[in-house]
Amino acid sequence: MTEKKSYDVDCPSCGCQGKFITYNKIDICENPELRDKIFNREIFMFNCDECNEKFMIAYNTVYIDRENKYALALITDGSNGFSGDGITIGEYDLRIVRTVNSFIEKITLFEDGIDDRVAELLKLWLYENFETQTKSKAVAIFYGGRIPETDQLKFFFIGEENSSMETEISMESYRNILEHFQGSEFDKKDECEIDNDWALLALRDGVFNYVGEDDEE
Repeated sequence: MTEKKSYDVDCPSCGCQGKFITYNKIDICENPELRDKIFNREIFMFNCDECNEKFMIAYNTVYIDRENKYALALITDGSNGFSGDGITIGEYDLRIVRTVNSFIEKITLFEDGIDDRVAELLKLWLYENFETQTKSKAVAIFYGGRIPETDQLKFFFIGEENSSMETEISMESYRNILEHFQGSEFDKKDECEIDNDWALLALRDGVFNYVGEDDEE
């Protein structure tokens, strides 16, 4: 069941106090209308009734899709624990993220049926390719969705000085890595925090050097 609470918040602009509603748990099957409010960040926005200023407030929340059996925990306070209404690894795919952007990205990946571990490995190549082409660093890369018409995956780059661009990767490239990854020693179901750090460790430990039993034969 979706859970929400109301808090008194002091506006950082004018100092007046207003109400801010947080969703501590979002059961998206029970409240599908909240999806759009997540993607436009409405549930993270404080609107001051006095000065009309808007401010983003990130907070801990859990997103549960009971139909498709996955749960996402947005943890913004630096803690590592997660407990959520009987959600267990094995029955559910569970992911922990630290930012609102990553929260939205994970929902998009799960909805599109894309393995987020493979997406993070693809991002490593995109980071390197971006720097080679632009001679500058990408601050962040986010998955932007699947394009069925062209069988492509879209990724957005955020560069230095707020520059941005987008690129697409073929589903064939994704499937090639997915086939290589699945069944390898890195295909662990109990890993919950899948991000750039995870991908760098997997690359360091030889994720692309793994040779499965079928290859040895």
